[in-house]
Amino acid sequence: MAGKNAVFFSLFFSCFSLLFSVDKDALRMMEEQYQKRRPYNLVLMDWNMPEMDGLEATAAIRAMKRGDANRIPIIALTANAFDEDVQRSMQAGMNDHLSKPVEIDRVVRLLGELVYRAEKSGN
Repeated sequence: MAGKNAVFFSLFFSCFSLLFSVDKDALRMMEEQYQKRRPYNLVLMDWNMPEMDGLEATAAIRAMKRGDANRIPIIALTANAFDEDVQRSMQAGMNDHLSKPVEIDRVVRLLGELVYRAEKSGN
């Protein structure tokens, strides 16, 4: 995630006192936070990243041999908004799909639902 989206979500999450990180290497970020015993509650995954695209990164996260790997909510954040794009996100293991430009009320509702569900299941 870069540019305006990173700034928007950084401000948005700070309003709720939530940790927010931006990096082009989602797997490294996940591992670093896990080692610090501060795993993320949620991942907003951009489809377009330079090293590994968001679909590949999501599949790799889901394949990790860790308790939180299958429970952490992962949401696609992309300009790709066709039905087949949403299906590709779900097939990669994402929990939902947000198309840009994002609708703030949908983001708030979705984040609340997914984080609550993940915490309730033991994440």
